Amino acid sequence: MERAAAEVAKQEELAGKVKALSEVNPMLGMRGCRLGVEFPEIYAMQVRAIVEAACDVLRDTGKQPHVEIMIPLVGSNKN
Repeated sequence: MERAAAEVAKQEELAGKVKALSEVNPMLGMRGCRLGVEFPEIYAMQVRAIVEAACDVLRDTGKQPHVEIMIPLVGSNKN
């Protein structure tokens, strides 16, 4: 039971974050690089998914996939 309650709490927290990102004009808000700067775990998740997919291709086909991961150059005044 505690595990289910913890999972519900985790999902509610995620839903709250998603709701907080809702915007009237997304062109001026949290999108693209801004989202990754604010939530760097998004970039970590994306890079992991790309690398895992490349490993799957290598394992399944024996062929080395050509993978490019491009990192956006952005500035931030956070310390």
